Amino acid sequence: MMQVILAQSNDMSPLQKWVAEEYMRSEAGLIKSDFPRMSTAEMLVLINAMKVFKAVKNEEILGCFKLEILGDEAQLGMMAVSHQHQGTGLGTLMLNSALEIAKIRFCSKIRVEVLVPKSGSPSIYQVRLCNWYQKKGFIPTERLAYEALAPQRALSQQIPCEFICLEKRLN
Repeated sequence: MMQVILAQSNDMSPLQKWVAEEYMRSEAGLIKSDFPRMSTAEMLVLINAMKVFKAVKNEEILGCFKLEILGDEAQLGMMAVSHQHQGTGLGTLMLNSALEIAKIRFCSKIRVEVLVPKSGSPSIYQVRLCNWYQKKGFIPTERLAYEALAPQRALSQQIPCEFICLEKRLN
């Protein structure tokens, strides 16, 4: 049985490695492959702050997400489902878990950003991801330059990128 649980400090190294591998696949062509998606230290800070959740089955990590509560808004990030488990409902299970946590924490909305190229066409993966969030009730609200949301990672871009920001009301 798959379940979504809070990540623990002993998950730091496998989660950091797992996130790096999954994002390397999903961000291919956008972010330089030799640029770390997240350092071990960054992952540890998030885990210790109880902001990282993992989806597991028989102790195997199948997915994860980060959920930060900022006042009455929840920020969903680092949402990743293993390539082999995409299309199995795991992403929906993780998203529903994040929505429930945000509601329990009295958030009025939840926000997510999807990385896309600034010009040209997004990949099939990015189009499907934006469509998936929209099917789940998220509405695109704005586009933000990659540098605006991730200034420390500005040099990691392989091509100029931006984020499509999507929000969902929770009340």
